[in-house]
Amino acid sequence: MTDLSLLVNQYKELSNFAAVVNRLSELDEGMEEAKSVAEKFAMQEPGSEVASVDNADKQSYIRFLCLTNHANGGRQELMRAENMCLTVPTTKRPLVQNLSFSVSTGDSMLIMGPSGVGKSSLLRALVNLWGFGSGTVHRVRGTFFVPQKPYMLLGTLREQMLYPTWSDLADEGSGKFDKVCDPEVPPMPTDTELMEVLHRVGLSQLASVSELNKEIDWAATLSLGEQQRLGVARCLLSRPKLALLDEATSAMDATRENIVYTALHEAGITYVSVGHRSSLIAHHNKVLMIDSLEKHSVEDASAMSAR
Repeated sequence: MTDLSLLVNQYKELSNFAAVVNRLSELDEGMEEAKSVAEKFAMQEPGSEVASVDNADKQSYIRFLCLTNHANGGRQELMRAENMCLTVPTTKRPLVQNLSFSVSTGDSMLIMGPSGVGKSSLLRALVNLWGFGSGTVHRVRGTFFVPQKPYMLLGTLREQMLYPTWSDLADEGSGKFDKVCDPEVPPMPTDTELMEVLHRVGLSQLASVSELNKEIDWAATLSLGEQQRLGVARCLLSRPKLALLDEATSAMDATRENIVYTALHEAGITYVSVGHRSSLIAHHNKVLMIDSLEKHSVEDASAMSAR
């Protein structure tokens, strides 16, 4: 009777276990799909489409094209968005309609507007993290996304800083890593370079070999502002052609925010930011203002500051 009652007695535990397995299976499939798209983007010829389309409405999806390396007035175009239309996935409420803009080397663009108009959704759509809408994104290889709350993995501070560019090490400590997803990955930085970047983003208290080797719960140890500075440090180490910052300095005071953007500017990184503070305008040369569904414009940041 005990043996035959096993399934009945353990039904709740077995059903919970099955639900966890299903979720992990879906996550694994999603990660494999994302990796496949990243590999295609790294290997495709300029102008080739890399995003897969499996939705029912083939006319309503965001296409991603590898941008051709041509100069525009002496500057290389790094990203161009055409006719972007975004919607809320649950209610289908439109967020942005018919938005087009471009970003070239040396640009620093700030996306501003009231809460709820779709600023962060637009930024995520540009890196294929938001697939609800339509439009075309032309983008070069070497784009780095910095979220508002950086992911803190379990491990040492060194591993935190090397994530995600050098997270797939082939041999622990050997300096070898997988370049499949991005053949333009720079060499893995040394401890000296890691500590130098920590100084540049205002985290000098962590710039020591002992701290780099420390394995603690960094998400609970560092404040959100410190985690955001660590996220920018990852970007500086990766040296991308284009960085997208989704309110990446929202938890910082004005002084540290200035330190972070000065470091990005001195590193020669072209960046696009989403933010609410008017103080951010001083760190950008143009502003994309999204006021409502179809009311958006690109303005000169210096003229906007003067007003």
